[in-house]
Amino acid sequence: MKTDTLYRQTTFANKDFPFSIKQILTQNGQPDILFHWHTDIEIIYVSEGTAQFHIDYEYFDSQAGDIILIRPNALHSIHPIQRDSHTMDVLHFNLDLVGISHKNIATLKYLQPLYNGDFEFARRIQPDAPGYEEIKSCLLDCMKNGRDQGPFYELRIKSQLNELLYLLYSHHYIVEKKFSTEAYRREEKIRLVLDHISDHYQEELMIEQLAELCNFSPTHFMNFFKKTTEGFPVWNTSFNSVSKKRPSFCSIQIKPSLRLLASQDSIISQTLTASLRNTTKQLLVTIEKPASNQTIKQ
Repeated sequence: MKTDTLYRQTTFANKDFPFSIKQILTQNGQPDILFHWHTDIEIIYVSEGTAQFHIDYEYFDSQAGDIILIRPNALHSIHPIQRDSHTMDVLHFNLDLVGISHKNIATLKYLQPLYNGDFEFARRIQPDAPGYEEIKSCLLDCMKNGRDQGPFYELRIKSQLNELLYLLYSHHYIVEKKFSTEAYRREEKIRLVLDHISDHYQEELMIEQLAELCNFSPTHFMNFFKKTTEGFPVWNTSFNSVSKKRPSFCSIQIKPSLRLLASQDSIISQTLTASLRNTTKQLLVTIEKPASNQTIKQ
């Protein structure tokens, strides 16, 4: 199955030292980080505000002080909540930096199972959780060291990352994944659907097409997609009287359309972008199936 479309390669300043730190400030609904995955570990410290995180099949609203953990290869997205601000410091590192390519007992027991998906992260660690202060101190020290880049900082960062992984294991924030065959197949199906949508979002996407990719009926597919991505199919009533009215995937096209519009420097694109952004949440909140001669009111 092809998943290249949603794959996002992390850019490191030095390819021989795959480690990066950045701060992301969300204001006025931007940036909206859509579904993607990467092979490195991502650890986030939320310093203020709130945003909606969607990691694999779980979603939650972040709070100041949260430490958020994203395992390698996990599908995830981060969305603004209305016009609330959100500030987070983001650490990315590849497991190559802590020796996954070297075969030894530590690699076999702890690193490879984490990379392969046999182990998983807890989604977030909140201030009242066990070990929080110790983990937070190690994480923030590692981020500071990465920013300051004093003498021999690379050696210090490697030791801090190993310490961080040790703390996450010892406080049971990395655990063996309880992943049934059914859950694995469900993840494969949703990746296939999201890749197809990303490849064809400028076209009219019919629910029958997406359902066929999963070997589901249209009704079962709509329930499946709603449950796993919190996206809601809407009904397209723009067909003429000769055509059958069929559900199309309008709602999932809105956010990619915003990206296209945002790249155009014109008053029209700015107006359309603002208009679409204001109606996105309405389309994704409550959708009712209309009668055959009924149109959707926005």
